[in-house]
Amino acid sequence: MPLLVGIGFSKNENPYRAAQDASAQAKIQINQEPADLVLVYATAAYSRLEALAVVKDIFPDARTIGASTSGIILSGSIESTGIAVMTISGASKQIQFGSALIKNLEEQNPEVASRELARKVLKDFGMNPRQLSLVFFDGLSAKGPLLLRGLKESFGQFSPIVGGGSFDNFHYQKTYQYFNGDVTTDAACALMIGGQIAVGLSSQHGWKPLGKPRIADRTDRNVIHRINGKKAISLYEEFFGEQASLLFLNRLNRARLFYPLGVLIEEQQKYILNHIVNVLEDGSLVCQGEVPQGAEVHIMIGNKDSCKQAAVQAAREAKDALLGRPAELVAIFESVARQKLLGRSAFQEVQAVKEVFGDHIPVFGMYTYGEFAPLSTTERGSPCFLQNGTINILALAQHKTH
Repeated sequence: MPLLVGIGFSKNENPYRAAQDASAQAKIQINQEPADLVLVYATAAYSRLEALAVVKDIFPDARTIGASTSGIILSGSIESTGIAVMTISGASKQIQFGSALIKNLEEQNPEVASRELARKVLKDFGMNPRQLSLVFFDGLSAKGPLLLRGLKESFGQFSPIVGGGSFDNFHYQKTYQYFNGDVTTDAACALMIGGQIAVGLSSQHGWKPLGKPRIADRTDRNVIHRINGKKAISLYEEFFGEQASLLFLNRLNRARLFYPLGVLIEEQQKYILNHIVNVLEDGSLVCQGEVPQGAEVHIMIGNKDSCKQAAVQAAREAKDALLGRPAELVAIFESVARQKLLGRSAFQEVQAVKEVFGDHIPVFGMYTYGEFAPLSTTERGSPCFLQNGTINILALAQHKTH
């Protein structure tokens, strides 16, 4: 039986009605068949318990997972407000799923909590062959890097992790994670996917390094204390002068997203991007992701053209990984930094991705505050990182074509 994919969207002012409308659209597209999996993305005003309860009532037997976002990526548009529902049906004999949720991240040791999340997912998944795991986490939590570390240790290096941090459209107050009938905050949920399914995955960003290389010579996980023997903020002061501290003083200053810190991963000779989320009184930089001590670092810069080129490259790599099998779904996890940098031209990026896969392929995505993805998606077993500024494209296809 072929996979059936349904996608519905609504921005009805009543979140309950919007959830009904989006779910009904998705159900029609899968020919009223029972759904095996439901993904839900909603902007902050639609992240309501009653809205998710409607989705669960319409798809009672499906695994439901998702997150709040500052923007929803669809085949025909990018929406800054509303609720979107994606369903997959006909997967029960081909694809296996395992899913779980952990709550109250801030009250727990994140590495212990992540191992518990992984244990629950693996128990639910069983002994089936794994392909990858989707993870949604509270993007405002400082424990994202440690959450990823624990998941990598539990799932193993050959089990890629992709997903993102939930967001609240730059209010920096509260984000939401969805799991079955629950709307939670300060939580993480995971979905393992395996079985007879082909996966194409690529992560790209398009940012380029500025200036000569520096060395982060004293770090503590996600805090950089010294760069080239100086206080860490001095790197930005060299480029921005007195404006450097102002750039990061207020989280609402979105310009700081345009100048992330690039950390060179020597094994692949590629940079991961790290947003600066705070500057301490001693000039130390607090990053969203971890920075290894001794790593080469740069200020990075991107533009609209480089972002679009990166999106096309990611789409081509993901398509090539399917080895000729036609994609049946393209899922996108994309940084809010790209959303703001591209502005009104953001949908041109989606159109470029569709040109690679074909205009008829359904596209479903969200803007994230922090992205989990392997750095080199063409190499089996490439380590996963918490990154920023990336576009991550996940394409799914059946093993057997018809």
